[in-house]
Amino acid sequence: MFRVLIAVGLLAWTGLSRTATGADATDAQGEVDSARRDALLSQAQDCELRNDYADAERLLRKAAKFPADERVSAEILVRRGDCFMKRGKEHRAYELYKKAIEQYSLYIPFEGVVERLRAVAERFASGEASWFGVKERDMAIEIYELIIAKASSAKQAPADTLRLAQLQTEGDQKLEAVQTYRDLMKRYPKAPEVPEARLDLARLLLDLAKGGDGDGALARQAQHELDLYLQAFPDHSRRAEAETWEAVANERQANALYRLGEFYLRPSHSSVGAARRYLHDVVREYPSAMSADLAKITLARLDQKGIQEPEEAGQPQAAPVAAGVGHAAVVPPPIRPPDKDLTPEKAAPPRPAKTLQAADQVEKWLLPLEDLSEDTGEKAK
Repeated sequence: MFRVLIAVGLLAWTGLSRTATGADATDAQGEVDSARRDALLSQAQDCELRNDYADAERLLRKAAKFPADERVSAEILVRRGDCFMKRGKEHRAYELYKKAIEQYSLYIPFEGVVERLRAVAERFASGEASWFGVKERDMAIEIYELIIAKASSAKQAPADTLRLAQLQTEGDQKLEAVQTYRDLMKRYPKAPEVPEARLDLARLLLDLAKGGDGDGALARQAQHELDLYLQAFPDHSRRAEAETWEAVANERQANALYRLGEFYLRPSHSSVGAARRYLHDVVREYPSAMSADLAKITLARLDQKGIQEPEEAGQPQAAPVAAGVGHAAVVPPPIRPPDKDLTPEKAAPPRPAKTLQAADQVEKWLLPLEDLSEDTGEKAK
């Protein structure tokens, strides 16, 4: 029995020794890896000091292969991104900064990385990131969208949103820019960027109106934004520019009314009453517009010729136009089909009466004589 106990003890001691040896080996390997990683990081730092960013990035990439905690991994990503930026490789730098801010936001100098992303975006926007100076606004827009998504409550968020809207305006995303401007004013109503955003939005709406404005909704929205700007920011540095754009908006709306007046003077859509109303609206609401002078000339011509609206019985009256326009529009009277020509020469000849055929001469259709109240010989008797 005693021998059995000794054997069991020896086996247990051997197992513990092996376990301790394995743990020691793992710890030793970890220390070796850590030492190698630190050596590579130190060598990379020396290369960075010598402005040898290609070798520095290569050493950092090797160091990233060794196990490390989140703080060290985040540091390596940011430093690699810096090396690519120094070498003018903005696409690679953006990939690394993006990975760092998405995976290690708690372990990086957040504001510093966001500032690096802004720098990358501006290089894309200016064309510095391209060999031939081609502006890559889509890349810049993507980066600013990432910044706003990750730092929407940061102090620079209103400025970042304004810059995003400006890039969208410069590119082919004008409708998206309209929404971005409105989001900025809704989320940050007291931000110092609001006056710029409101004025830029008005300019963008007027620019969109040039491509076709239908009932003038875009011009009216631009006018609304300009009115708010002039009322809320009377001392803003761009007030003179706002007044100029307000004159443009007034001219656009006056011209739209004047063209409606001309439309109803055409022979195919003649409605002098509607034309006069639109022309008078131009003169009354936009007296300083060029279209007002044209409207006065047209009204004087109508008065000189004595052209009045024909008074026809049953002619439809003016109906209000689509909501929001604020002017009456006349519905042209329906086209009445021409009356039939009933002159004797063109009138259809009367149809001949149908003659009674032999087959129709049946006695059952004849009434008895007594029913005709005629005296017969028998009744006389």
